[in-house]
Amino acid sequence: ATIFRILRLLRILRIFRIVRSLKQLYLIAFGFGEAARAIIWVTVFMGFALYVCSVIMARTVGRPEHNDPNHDFLVEHFGSVIHSMFNLFILMAAPDLRKYQEQNDVLWHHPGLLAFLCCYILFGSFGLIALLTGVISESMFEKNHLRRELALLDKEHTRQHLVQNCNTLFDTLETNSEGEADLEDIEDLLPMLGDIMREQGVECTQKDLENIVEYMDTDHNGSVSRPEFTHAVLFQAEGVRPLSM
Repeated sequence: ATIFRILRLLRILRIFRIVRSLKQLYLIAFGFGEAARAIIWVTVFMGFALYVCSVIMARTVGRPEHNDPNHDFLVEHFGSVIHSMFNLFILMAAPDLRKYQEQNDVLWHHPGLLAFLCCYILFGSFGLIALLTGVISESMFEKNHLRRELALLDKEHTRQHLVQNCNTLFDTLETNSEGEADLEDIEDLLPMLGDIMREQGVECTQKDLENIVEYMDTDHNGSVSRPEFTHAVLFQAEGVRPLSM
């Protein structure tokens, strides 16, 4: 029995892996998770607002005059704080005033109640939905922005390492008086250059390396300077073909 429980747990973990592999679904799930704390505070705030509104309704609308044709209806719905909270919560969850319209024109006999319920539905129901949607969207936006920032930092870190390794590799070459190396000498370093790029997570084939060397000489003088050497490697690392340089 214990083995079967472990297998079921592994299946659940597999579901989490699938969610992480789907970037958009992962962002949505992360947005809900990050918004949970804000949603709790929004719920506390709305609960407090609901209580305050219920007290006001119980002290005003819930105490109609005895000759009011809607006396029993108003007392039943707003006669106490608990009844007021329950009915206001229903209006918040499913805003529908048909029950009040069908009750002997109670809304027209009590214009203050009509104005209050309309404002309550606008801010308490629609406003709450907009607020929660905004909180979740903001959390998803912040997560996406953070992922982009981390990607840029990782890319810059890779560039710095490539520049440093390229300078070290170029220092091993014999250069002329202008600090330029022959293309033939650079071709001998292709295996080392490929290893450096793969260490930084850059996929490149032998053909890619040969193309880099072919187009390093941007001024076509038969030799390659340090900037030409470094820029060609960086272009390849960033996914730009040497032909487009």
